[in-house]
Amino acid sequence: MRKLTNFWETLDLLATAILPAIDWRGGHPSEWQVIAPLLANTGRTATSVACPSGAGENCPRKVITLSDGRLVAECQDNPATCDRLDLTTQDILVQKLDLQRFSGMVASALALNPEGFKKWSDGLFHIGTRDVVAGRSVSVLGLFQGGSQPSKGLSALDPLTQIAQPQLLLVPSPYTLSADQERHLKSIGTEVRTFDDALLVDDQGTVHASAVLSTLLGQLEAKVTQSLQTATGNGLALAFPPGTRWGDITITFISNEHINVSYGNTPARKFEPAHMGMMDRRTGRANRQWGFLLAFAVGGGSLPVKAPRGVRGYQKQKQLLSDCLQAAFGIAEEPIPSEGSDYRTAFTIRDNRPVTAKQLGSQRIFAEDD
Repeated sequence: MRKLTNFWETLDLLATAILPAIDWRGGHPSEWQVIAPLLANTGRTATSVACPSGAGENCPRKVITLSDGRLVAECQDNPATCDRLDLTTQDILVQKLDLQRFSGMVASALALNPEGFKKWSDGLFHIGTRDVVAGRSVSVLGLFQGGSQPSKGLSALDPLTQIAQPQLLLVPSPYTLSADQERHLKSIGTEVRTFDDALLVDDQGTVHASAVLSTLLGQLEAKVTQSLQTATGNGLALAFPPGTRWGDITITFISNEHINVSYGNTPARKFEPAHMGMMDRRTGRANRQWGFLLAFAVGGGSLPVKAPRGVRGYQKQKQLLSDCLQAAFGIAEEPIPSEGSDYRTAFTIRDNRPVTAKQLGSQRIFAEDD
């Protein structure tokens, strides 16, 4: 197992991660097996290629087409400080690191869920997550910003406020971040490691997580697990396994003030409005979101998108209910999508209240505008 130090140093120097093909190959012969699949052609050709001396006044070497059609790179110093280089058209293709392919490689090495890939400006990108339970995970991000950049401010890190904690930020080298950025990341509890410390490559060119990174990710997962065990740590009514979808869940009203929630073959768990964030603190009774949930149970999981006559705040109420369900169970998908002229729950919902409870009715279901 070996490191990819030279590759990371190159990325730390290149703000755009763009080079001619010959420079990618020539600068990284021992790492080429890993790098080649990560590059994409930009559709442009280079007008110059790297000079081995790098010391001349007119470096780098200029790409010239000779009278016989051959391509060469010639030093423009007089006298020349490096030799003429014969080129092919493939050599001068300008190639760029494909960030999504790169993130996929890192996600695979670190055993992450790569579905959260996203790229922001200023070089920050989301690589993936280590999912602990539905809606609770460790976020892993990367940052390329062109080397040691003391002038780089904190704006590049603004998107971190949108990403769940705990967070791990990977950077090419110890010199990538400015001092201000380092202090800020420490203040918000974001762990920072270098790609050089995080990844190793075997003789077959497969990238793996280093033991150090595997240990750190395990520690961050443990933080999530510990938060789930606290009474007020995360607000989840029930922690579902990673990958749980709304279609796996069944909600059953067993009384006006109680529901059973089950998924798969697991035993049902009983919940009251307070557990679901659906209690009116002023009265101590179920609020309007709970009543709207009951309306879906009575309707067999379906209600018309168009509000009944005389009912106001209908669409707003539906959105508030969706927000409550997402917060209670940690599943980000829309729990009550619209299908044609109806809202239809993505989960199964049933009304198994005793007949007497149905006859007595419940709180008023539909909310009016405040």
